[in-house]
Amino acid sequence: MKTNFWGTIGVALLVSLVTLLVLKKSLWAELEILIGILSLFMFAYFFLLLYHGVRFDRNESYLITWRSNLADWLDTTAHVDTGGAFTEGGAEAGPLGLVVGFLLDVLLSILLTLLLAVVLWLSMNVLVTTVVLLGTPLFFLFRRSVRYVVAKGRSCHKDSRKAFWFALRATLLNTLWLYAILLGAHYIAGLKGT
Repeated sequence: MKTNFWGTIGVALLVSLVTLLVLKKSLWAELEILIGILSLFMFAYFFLLLYHGVRFDRNESYLITWRSNLADWLDTTAHVDTGGAFTEGGAEAGPLGLVVGFLLDVLLSILLTLLLAVVLWLSMNVLVTTVVLLGTPLFFLFRRSVRYVVAKGRSCHKDSRKAFWFALRATLLNTLWLYAILLGAHYIAGLKGT
């Protein structure tokens, strides 16, 4: 059985969006509900790992290889096309209007490109910072948990009762950690008066 990282991310995003968009409660209540829903998916994931007896090999590493070259990036870059509105408008005024219109088109293209670059830069910085701040504690918390669950995989292989109880115990421990983190964040936010 092979794990599906993007499927997991998709489920987490779907649950987050449904919870945050459908419910109209306080942020803390929404986060508590979100943790409860995610714990159901965590239980199903742990149960499947245990029931199928998934094991890690000895050479497993948490390395994401990055293989990219500049040619790939250059092929995927977009260009800004203003449609030549100023050039066409200037062409009606004669040769001087054509040159002025062309220069205005070039200037507009440069300004739009700079605006697009700044927006992308800001959004990527916010995205990366959010992922690092939220993902790092969860990575360290659940990395050991998944290893613990997988270590029990041999004894639970094709035994649904044993897999159920080990998965339930691991899910409850992880959910308690998440609720403790949320309670701590709520307490710290209360100290600041928010």
